[in-house]
Amino acid sequence: MGWLWRLLSSLGRPTEPEEWSVQVGDEGGAAVILRTRQRPPVGMRGEDYPASVAMVWRFEDTEHKGMPSPELTEQMSSFEDLLRPLEAPGSGLLAITITGNHRREWVWYATDQCAFLAAAQAIVTRAEVPVVVAPA
Repeated sequence: MGWLWRLLSSLGRPTEPEEWSVQVGDEGGAAVILRTRQRPPVGMRGEDYPASVAMVWRFEDTEHKGMPSPELTEQMSSFEDLLRPLEAPGSGLLAITITGNHRREWVWYATDQCAFLAAAQAIVTRAEVPVVVAPA
């Protein structure tokens, strides 16, 4: 179970730990880890972000029960660091990260869905990662 603790500790690097809650759940018999934001960052109001966008990184796994390997977990964490500029007043707000069942999914709320989709896709393209960006 050491890999699970490494995975839990790698799920993003929030600046204020009390902003986030981490739960372990079940999705169709597969374990999933949900990291949910408890409240918007200072200076941001949830109601100002009416649109939602999902970013999904799917992967195959045979050794970690549907969870990413330690190496893939590190790649995903590095990618998430690249997404930080998307989280800004008037742009977007990361709300939920789901890891497990052969995917990591980031759910964002955005002020302008089209602009956010374009900005997120530009980061995905630059990072050359297998992430699909779509309205949620």
